[in-house]
Amino acid sequence: MLLLGTSGVVALTAQKPALPAAELQPVSRIGRFAATCDVGVVATVESVTTLKASCLARLRVDETLFGGAEIGGEPTVLALAGVPGYFGDPGNRLCVMLRQRAGAPFRARSRLLLDNAAGRRRLEVLRDVLKIDGQPLPASLRGNEIRARLFRALGSGHEDLRLLALEELESVARTSLAAFRPGDIERIEAACAGARRSVVNAAIGRLRRLLARSPGRAAVAAACRKAVDSAPTEALRRRAFLDGVRRLGRDGVGFLIHHLRDKDPDVRALSAYHLGELGEVLAAPALTLRLRVEAVTPVRESLIEALGRMQARGAVSLLESLFEQRELRRAVIVALARIGDPRSRDALVRFEADVARPAPDGDPEAMKTIAFVRSESFARQEARLNAIRKRRSR
Repeated sequence: MLLLGTSGVVALTAQKPALPAAELQPVSRIGRFAATCDVGVVATVESVTTLKASCLARLRVDETLFGGAEIGGEPTVLALAGVPGYFGDPGNRLCVMLRQRAGAPFRARSRLLLDNAAGRRRLEVLRDVLKIDGQPLPASLRGNEIRARLFRALGSGHEDLRLLALEELESVARTSLAAFRPGDIERIEAACAGARRSVVNAAIGRLRRLLARSPGRAAVAAACRKAVDSAPTEALRRRAFLDGVRRLGRDGVGFLIHHLRDKDPDVRALSAYHLGELGEVLAAPALTLRLRVEAVTPVRESLIEALGRMQARGAVSLLESLFEQRELRRAVIVALARIGDPRSRDALVRFEADVARPAPDGDPEAMKTIAFVRSESFARQEARLNAIRKRRSR
């Protein structure tokens, strides 16, 4: 059935979920559309008629994401107006956000093209967020689950998902500030370290201002940082640092990332070690950036070990390049073995061929390390360590 309003936009019958009124408030509703859309659908473009300065598209609704009646029987059809090219070609799939105004049909708020990988990735996050947001749970619990899903999107390595996650985290911060933890802003900055665009910086700035509204949230981390920076001797500085690690626990990621730039190389090495123990994948960009400029060999080894501990696949290329430095080979081999993806395994095969050459070109110690990371002893050792970390994280 075709429901065409006077403005060229379909009027759908919105049916709210059968939940208590208090639970209808969305924690998050995807990026720029937060709290502004009434209906979200996935649709296929059936036809497009181009006019002088606009176009009229006929869309078949395949799925209702939120706010509308379930599609059943004869499919609902939308007629939406937009600028030429806005809806793409017939056969394209779109995610369309609609808003209802008093006394008027629904109007298109925006759309997401699904004919490319970036659009499909965004839709996957959209589905997950809406699924969580539709659960009959207190807003704080839904906020916690949405935060966790968005942090996974931040660490995905895709620029489009990174920006989407920032927009959504801002929406969550406006409605469920309790979902955030101390050090989250530092985690976010670390995840975005490789993409310092103005739009990313602006989104992080807005999030920082929102999270600052939570009284006392950063007070402990700030006190720990001040204690380290004001310590009069290196020994007292390290003691203050370790005390900060103990007090902050899993909320100390931002504290640890900050001290990757500490003037004391021992503190830098300890920061990398503890980040690896926490397994905080969002810290991988910060570790990688530090590894590129670090000059002290023991600190570089700690940075490499931490990247291996958190299985940072994005660091494989950098680790491969560091294999040429003989003093770092053992750390590189172990880190690649822990990452364990196809690129890492291929790199180890190439390295084995290189170090197996006769002296002086060969490297017997590297050969022993490669043999060890392929042994059952190494596998058992890693399994024990991972089990210990899992217990600590509970």
